[in-house]
Amino acid sequence: MNRLCCVVALCLSFVAIDTVSAQVPKLTHLVPAAVAPGQTVDVTVYGTDLTNPTAVWTSLPAGSKVELSKDVAKNGMVKTQVVYKVTTPKDAPVGTYAIRLATGTGASNVRPLVIDDCPTLTMAANTTLATAQELPLPVAVEGACSAESYHYFKFRGEAGQRVAIDVWARRLGSVLDPVVRVLDAQGRDLAFGDDDEATEADSRCAVVLPAAGEYLIELRDIRYQGSAAHRFRMRVGDLPLVSTSFPSAVQKGAITRVTLLGADGEPDQSAEVTVPADSVASYISVAARKPNGKTSTPISVPVSNLVEQVEFEPNDTLETASPLQLTGAINGRFDLAKDRDYFKFDAKKGQRFLMQGKTRSLGVPSDLLLRIVDAKGAQVAEADDVGLDEGTLDFNCSADGAYFLVVEELLGRGGANHIYRVEIAPYAAGFALTLDVDAKTKIEPEPFNPPKGGAFTTKVVATRRGYTGPITLSVEGLPEGAKYTNNVIAEAKNDTLLTVTVPETLEPGKFYPVKIVGKATIDKQEVSAVASTIAHLRAQLNGLSIPPAGLDGTAMVSVGPPAPDFFKIEVAQPAVMPLLTGAASVKLKVTKLNKFDDKITLKLASLPAGFAAKDVTIEKGKVEGVIELTGPANGVEGTIPLQIAASATFNNQPKTIVTEVPLKVVRPLSVAATVAAEGKSPALKVKLERATGVTGEVKLALANLPRGVSAAAVTVAADKNEATVPLKVETNAARGLHNVVVQATIGLKSRPYRADSAPVSVALTK
Repeated sequence: MNRLCCVVALCLSFVAIDTVSAQVPKLTHLVPAAVAPGQTVDVTVYGTDLTNPTAVWTSLPAGSKVELSKDVAKNGMVKTQVVYKVTTPKDAPVGTYAIRLATGTGASNVRPLVIDDCPTLTMAANTTLATAQELPLPVAVEGACSAESYHYFKFRGEAGQRVAIDVWARRLGSVLDPVVRVLDAQGRDLAFGDDDEATEADSRCAVVLPAAGEYLIELRDIRYQGSAAHRFRMRVGDLPLVSTSFPSAVQKGAITRVTLLGADGEPDQSAEVTVPADSVASYISVAARKPNGKTSTPISVPVSNLVEQVEFEPNDTLETASPLQLTGAINGRFDLAKDRDYFKFDAKKGQRFLMQGKTRSLGVPSDLLLRIVDAKGAQVAEADDVGLDEGTLDFNCSADGAYFLVVEELLGRGGANHIYRVEIAPYAAGFALTLDVDAKTKIEPEPFNPPKGGAFTTKVVATRRGYTGPITLSVEGLPEGAKYTNNVIAEAKNDTLLTVTVPETLEPGKFYPVKIVGKATIDKQEVSAVASTIAHLRAQLNGLSIPPAGLDGTAMVSVGPPAPDFFKIEVAQPAVMPLLTGAASVKLKVTKLNKFDDKITLKLASLPAGFAAKDVTIEKGKVEGVIELTGPANGVEGTIPLQIAASATFNNQPKTIVTEVPLKVVRPLSVAATVAAEGKSPALKVKLERATGVTGEVKLALANLPRGVSAAAVTVAADKNEATVPLKVETNAARGLHNVVVQATIGLKSRPYRADSAPVSVALTK
């Protein structure tokens, strides 16, 4: 659909945001859920945490305006609702669009916003037949179903008048599963609508009135549930109940007449569609309207780059097979039950093609069975789809010859809206990507709302086709500076938990639409794919299997306030490396904050050449960690600056704190000596100072002893640091003052290290 995504910034006075308790906005529903082309309507957005909106994003057509309504008192200051003035151009195509809003805490989920040319009425109290609400046709009535209740509406009609009822609920993201009945004045059933094949849980039905008079519409939830969240928009009038087109796509650069199909037996509607060759639209909105009708019904028709082919009946046998051009797309239909279509093509040995069936993604209830048979009718390949998993047939031709593609409805169903599409392309190795929704892992739902400078995590799943190598992921749409963790789906693996740390430049309260893209080099060619977001869209829209066209593939990023600190770190014991040991340790202590008590990893962020250290983990419940370092044994005494990075993750937010730690390279041993005694029996008192981690026996010896003086060898035990060394004085010893040096020797790493004391003056007397 040719849409311009509108982003409007809102100027409001902000209140301070509590970064701990503030929640991102969440949208529940819109009132009204639709706006008319060329009109200005106040749309109230309901939800939670809507205070102080900063921007609004929509996928409305170019020329639309969305601004905070100035006519509402305290608008933008109420937590549960905010009102926007929505203006659409006169030529705005009817159809389903989308809206989000942002606050300083992040972006909201998506909610459908419809452009509808059917007048809107609000439901009144109408839970009894006596209070049935009168409807002027055509009209769209909006409200919410009550629990264990029926809601009644009445209208007047003429004999032969056609009245169609189309209940929009799941298509608006509502939890309501509607059931609708049409009754005459005597209470007799004329029409009934439950789940429609084309609209899933939503109800549709149509009736031709048998006589002039008053009629009733009864609406309820199929499970008799109800609440403010059980919203609906019920369109009533002579409106077409179309759901798809034939052909199912329109080709760029061509004028295509499409037939708009429905299931209520009405004559087909048709429209002429022109798509410029340079169009960037992936879908275009096409509306069906009855002759002289006052309201229309839209469908989204894909825009194609392929050569579009249309089947021609009869082609239900080998002999009547339609010619098939490879490559391109086939548009066919099962007019009758058990219809079977044959398409003939020639292929040579070694040629390989992929044939992708499409029905459910087009709003069609059919399930396809695709087969390839040879000229004798013998099957050589087969693929069927199951629900939303539309099948792909991989045909690898084993011999030259004529072949036939056979297309069948898996359950043998047929009818006006049982069309199909098969896209055919030469086989090429590649992959498809999906952002998964997995409650068992710590991944986040879209939209991604990291704190400023923080991160978000999402699970990316690859479906491979003939390629097993690595796939590198990146995010398009973010400013420079994004950092990635686990951004490669490894060889032979099918998924990864991608963590994206957003740039600090992202401003809170703004929208950043992004696409997660995977790239790989396959057969010397770069191949890329955009990750689908459809699983997240379905979760946001209460299981709607086919979300509004054009939304798949785009995710929203909006940052909130910075994440609060959840740990601090300090050096409990400095790093000291004695010479010759080549070893040191540093003890760090953490303080855990804001109920954080998970593991913290310690890593030396920068190391000089020749140094090494292993990462250390401070486990849950612990507050200390010790990093052991190794380095050159022949270092130079001095101080080396180190950086230790402490990293942890809390509430999906990674945080790293870098701490400066000086590494002191020191002497392993020092010695000091004093005179313990003089005279005839002199002695020295020796004190040792060992560096951290230095142990072992120390041998003491004396140097510069005068003639006639000697000392016995003394060993200081490994657990001692003091000793007394007596001197033996001979009778012929030189008298007077003598400077003596104590030499302390210790073995380190199988090498001796000697430390000398300062000279000690010893007096020798007669």
